[in-house]
Amino acid sequence: SSSSSSSWVTDSSIKERESLIFVAKLCEQTERFDDMCTAIRTVIEGNSPLTNEERNIFLVAYKNLIAGRRSSWRVLLNLEHKTDSSDKKHEFIQQFKKKVCAELEEICQEVLSLIDNHLIANTSTDDESYVFYMKMKGDYFRYLAECVSGDRREEVITSSGGAYGDAYERSLNL
Repeated sequence: SSSSSSSWVTDSSIKERESLIFVAKLCEQTERFDDMCTAIRTVIEGNSPLTNEERNIFLVAYKNLIAGRRSSWRVLLNLEHKTDSSDKKHEFIQQFKKKVCAELEEICQEVLSLIDNHLIANTSTDDESYVFYMKMKGDYFRYLAECVSGDRREEVITSSGGAYGDAYERSLNL
């Protein structure tokens, strides 16, 4: 998981949904997005549908968690292009890029897994939630496409387009 295994959210064994949502909001106010993700992930893993407010907490938590990695990735790409490939610094930049990409991929996979394994199942009659999750799925495949390459990149781009397409089709019911 993208969140620290020693998160105080899990250590404090907060289990009640209402308390977890309060903690998620507290984490947002204090910009503790890793803990915010842990709190909302715990709610999601309970397998009951999310309210609009909870859906937005899910969106905000992971959007903020991944924003820093995406920014780091862009800075590293820029530095890589400005650095001569024979320069020792180029190797360090590439090593760091691998680390950042792995973190980006871990966060994206976590979001995609939560959507596929816990959230979509509750949307058979809820067009609005389905569209929300499929758009989010498209976004996280798109973020993943920013750092993967080759065949994997093509697969991710196709998956992103598929998720956006599914969101659009279902949105026609709204």
